[in-house]
Amino acid sequence: MATTAGVVSSTDMVDTTYYVWLFVFAIIAYVCIVDENVPKFLYLMVQILRINVIRFFWGTKMRIGLEFSTWKMKRDMKKFLKEKQLQDENNDRSEIS
Repeated sequence: MATTAGVVSSTDMVDTTYYVWLFVFAIIAYVCIVDENVPKFLYLMVQILRINVIRFFWGTKMRIGLEFSTWKMKRDMKKFLKEKQLQDENNDRSEIS
């Protein structure tokens, strides 16, 4: 690793990052080879992650639709109540006369 006046070049940082990731995956591969339960555990963790990502996107998609449906239902209910109130007022007026 060549440094000039204490400055580390970007290629040195990239190389270091690659070596760290290689080391991490080498340890995971070694543990998977030594213990047969680790790959099963990792598979289950990946499935849980996959399910949570799908659930997040579905929840986001459905939430938008539910908010629109709720807004539309409240709007329609306010219109209905206003019409009902007008009808009741007209009925009261017609009964008085």
